[in-house]
Amino acid sequence: MDQAQHKQEPLLVGTALFALLWTVARAAIQSITIDEADTYLAYVGTPTPSHWLPSSNNHVLNSMLMRLTSTIFGVSNLTLRLPALLGAVLYVGAVYILVRLMTRSRILGWAVFVCMVFNPMVMDYLSAARGYSLALGLLMLSIAVAARAKARGSDPRQTCVAVSLLMGLSFCANFSFALVDAVTLAGIAWWLVPAKGTVRDYARIGAASILPGATVSLYLTASILAHWVRNDLRWGATTFKWSMQSISEQCFYKLSPYLMDRPIYDFVIRHRHLLLPLLALACLWRLAMWIAERQRPVDGDTGWLVRLGLLAAAGAVLTLALHGLLVWTVHMLWPRGRTGLFVPPLCILAVGALAALPCASKMSRASQRTITALLLATGCYFLLCLRLTWFTEWYWNANSDRVYQVVARYNHAYGVRTIGTNWRYVAVLNYYRTISGQESLEPIELERPIPPGRSLYVLFPADDRDFLAKEGLKVVYHDVLSDAQVAIRPELESAH
Repeated sequence: MDQAQHKQEPLLVGTALFALLWTVARAAIQSITIDEADTYLAYVGTPTPSHWLPSSNNHVLNSMLMRLTSTIFGVSNLTLRLPALLGAVLYVGAVYILVRLMTRSRILGWAVFVCMVFNPMVMDYLSAARGYSLALGLLMLSIAVAARAKARGSDPRQTCVAVSLLMGLSFCANFSFALVDAVTLAGIAWWLVPAKGTVRDYARIGAASILPGATVSLYLTASILAHWVRNDLRWGATTFKWSMQSISEQCFYKLSPYLMDRPIYDFVIRHRHLLLPLLALACLWRLAMWIAERQRPVDGDTGWLVRLGLLAAAGAVLTLALHGLLVWTVHMLWPRGRTGLFVPPLCILAVGALAALPCASKMSRASQRTITALLLATGCYFLLCLRLTWFTEWYWNANSDRVYQVVARYNHAYGVRTIGTNWRYVAVLNYYRTISGQESLEPIELERPIPPGRSLYVLFPADDRDFLAKEGLKVVYHDVLSDAQVAIRPELESAH
């Protein structure tokens, strides 16, 4: 290990360990959310192997592992999220490997690592009991395995077998990664083919890239895909602009007011929209400088970085282009929010590879430093978004365990058995009712509109304010973070 890498090591290792500890803390602390609860109730916590049922909410590999961990360790928020934490370990480890391979610059390496790992959107799904963490971790690990093998000159066929298996498992973890897995796998195969390969080399690399992953995927998902209900995948954006906005909003969602005072908070909020355009301009400047210097000899490290950057950029751009083709031909929806989770990491990886290219002039070094500074600024913004108790996608399920405790108290103290609730809390309340087993509550049904006449309700004010007033209900608990309310009829307490 050279001196530059030795200096880089403690900072990256410390940052990676902090990221993993923070993710574990979130998995243990955060209340269960609607999608996680639905997954447990329908595909995990059943006496039959319901993880083989075809449904967009059933992320097959993740559901299977959730069943395994909850059976061995018992059911809790943490045990249900252990498969997601496995995905987090794979993802953070893969990013660490890629950064170490990509650059010897301590500042650039740390900035790229923070932007890829501490992105609020990425951090959310690294701890949520869904298949996104596993899918993203396996995707990024496949890139890291290929990059490391290429840097060390390892056997390309063996590498392709490993990458193929990882990609197959990524698809099994989440079907929304199908296109990006396929595009990235093709890019890796192209990267690993020998420079002067024969037709036989191409055939061997192709077989090694396709057969292992296809075998795993077919074994785990063939019966599910064969019985798939048409149009079951309904989550998405109808326009490309909406798609990109949904991803950008989650990446830059809500600075923490606990990590900075109000003047700084207001300043950062006012200027955050400049980060991405400035980074894009800096990348164009850096790319122009590199092209202008192309007449100089290209060494092995430079060629490796170029291929890595092209692989990451193509993984994002070509996948979105294929989505566009499917939108046009079969009216498929664009990625929206979580289904576009692969976009930010691949883009940052491409930017990092571009910044890491060697410089041959002062202007080139200036462009490199500009990208590094903007990545640092973006990474610091992401660090200031750190949170422990809620997900952007399901913020209204924050502290849902406290909401259930209030409902349980009224069940024990006042005999309340049948309640009405907003759709946001049906699965969550049923989850806590199921794992508690201490209450005599009736199973909570999804009812639209919410029926009148119940003695207790769990409501969401933005939807149910008029209902609350019409029924003359008394709010006995209001969660400030999620805005959830528990409301009762005033006569309930007076009658006891």
